[in-house]
Amino acid sequence: MVKKKQSELFEDIKEEEVQEELKKEVSKELSPEEPDDNKSDLTPEVKIKKPRKKRVISEAQKEVLRNNLKRGRETALKNRQRKAQLNKIKKKKDLDDQEELILNDLQSRKQASKQRSELEQEITDLKNKLKSKVTVETNPKLEISNEKLPEIKEEEIEAYPESPPPAPKPKPITIPKRRKAKRFILNY
Repeated sequence: MVKKKQSELFEDIKEEEVQEELKKEVSKELSPEEPDDNKSDLTPEVKIKKPRKKRVISEAQKEVLRNNLKRGRETALKNRQRKAQLNKIKKKKDLDDQEELILNDLQSRKQASKQRSELEQEITDLKNKLKSKVTVETNPKLEISNEKLPEIKEEEIEAYPESPPPAPKPKPITIPKRRKAKRFILNY
């Protein structure tokens, strides 16, 4: 089905006839001939909008407006391009900062692993030295004599003096509670 323009669909009806009918309906609603309140409550009020008058513009004015529109579009395009360029620069800076953080983290991890390996190597060296000292000390033969050790009499050992009695517990001190400041409200 081919769509027709609105003007073709309503060829028979003229705008003047439509406006006259609307004026008649409005005049009937405004006329106090029928004071029936029920009908006025049921029918909604219809506001008629007046058609706007088209502004007549000369060709020179149209040309000026077109030029203004063209310049406005150009400046808007420049502004959008500038903002896009700034956003690209910001993204590059952010990426550079992120890459720098990643590199710093990797370097710190490498240094930590190097330090850890150096410490582990140092620990193994110390363990080896300790083992060599222990083997040197245990190798010489110890001479154990069968001589009896002199016996110590119990009287010679001095008894430890008795510990002094514990200090008496101090009496608790009562600290008075701090009173809240009263605020006085004066009524005038």
